[in-house]
Amino acid sequence: MKKLANALENTDLNKTPGPDGIHGRMISNLGKIGKERLLNIFNNSWKTGKLPQDCKTATIIPIKKLDKSADDPKNYRPISLTNICCKLMEKIILRRLTYHPDTRNLLPEEQYGFRKGHGTKDQLLFFTQKEEWGAEATTLKLTYTSLMRPILEYGYQIYGTASETNLKSLERIQLSAARNITGLRKTCPNNIVLYEADIMPLKDRISYNLPKYINKIKKYLKQLEIINKILKNAITIYTDGSRDELGHTGSGCLIKTTNGIEKINRRNPEFCSVFRSELIAIYEVSKSIRNIKHHYIWILTDSRSAIQHLSHTGDLRDKVSRNIIGYIQKLSIPQKFTFNGYPYMLALKAMKLLMR
Repeated sequence: MKKLANALENTDLNKTPGPDGIHGRMISNLGKIGKERLLNIFNNSWKTGKLPQDCKTATIIPIKKLDKSADDPKNYRPISLTNICCKLMEKIILRRLTYHPDTRNLLPEEQYGFRKGHGTKDQLLFFTQKEEWGAEATTLKLTYTSLMRPILEYGYQIYGTASETNLKSLERIQLSAARNITGLRKTCPNNIVLYEADIMPLKDRISYNLPKYINKIKKYLKQLEIINKILKNAITIYTDGSRDELGHTGSGCLIKTTNGIEKINRRNPEFCSVFRSELIAIYEVSKSIRNIKHHYIWILTDSRSAIQHLSHTGDLRDKVSRNIIGYIQKLSIPQKFTFNGYPYMLALKAMKLLMR
């Protein structure tokens, strides 16, 4: 029973269920007898060497890669949703299998793959303490620039207010990596080491990246100007969906009219994702205002993914999304309807078509 409890503690119970539709919260809320019967199924499977048929199936969901065309199947990344019971059994078996070699030191210290507490970043930090990394310079530089440097540059937007001591500490880490890449000794000047490694100093990279960040902020400000141009007599609606630390999800809407403010709050099932909570919020507000006769209606949402999802009107399969489009179609005929997101302000192409 302790092994099952440990597996439940180390499993994200808020994830979408697999083909059997059983949610992780349901398993965690089982009583003692229910958990004992589940363990009996695991033990029988282990003794007989036969895996339950449900553990051999998965729901494959294709996720489109960022900025890729939706027409090419190669531009999708498949994600498998497996049953929660299968995940728990795998965790119990994995814990038993790793316990033996770990407690008897059967694995060498240099083995970092698939080991707890021995991640890629730990290995890179270990390498930076050595004089030689044992790989060619091109590979070492690629490893540093793709895995380590993004960590050093995290939050570079506020480096201008950081102390020189902290900035020098970051530079020393980069210099250590540059010396390992080039093989130059510590007596070699720092600027020469960075030049030979073809690595820009962090201070210069910050100055190089800052204009890109500023331009990004300017785009957001331009979109905020659109919100500021909303007519005073327009109906402005704000939607949001969220989930707390306990896994409770909810949807909220605020409808602002000339007559006052109306709020709509809804508690969603615990297995509901934040994405679906955002859609439910839009659905609730579109249903609430479907009979309103007004010339200007604005819906503002902070969910880019929800807007992108609704933009594919021909591919919508879930009932909530189809109802949203149906309500908005009715609204868009007599009224001027606008659907924008904040802060991304991604205009919905489908909504533009509806407004014609």
